[in-house]
Amino acid sequence: MKKVLSTLTVLLLAGCSTNPNSMRSNSPDVIHSSVKSSKEIAICIADKWETFGVVNQREISGGFSLTASLSGNLHYLADIKSNGDATVTKAYKFMAMSVGADPYFKAISDCQI
Repeated sequence: MKKVLSTLTVLLLAGCSTNPNSMRSNSPDVIHSSVKSSKEIAICIADKWETFGVVNQREISGGFSLTASLSGNLHYLADIKSNGDATVTKAYKFMAMSVGADPYFKAISDCQI
């Protein structure tokens, strides 16, 4: 019985995970444009997200990519890229639920101004 429960737990957890490329294969949940630099926006978002979960940030071509993990699983992704005169932030959410306004998306929105 323990072996069956262990197997089911592993299968269930495996089905509840994702990676950044899988998230990017879907349309973004939100898109913002700003006159701020990609670095300014990335730092702002990372600072705000750290109050909710574990944040990773890396430099990508033209900007930055941030991920937020909850309980060890990736749930949020923000790609922030400078595009000429504007910086575009595309944000994705994976199986995360929130009551009312999503605090992660609110942080992204707040950092655009």
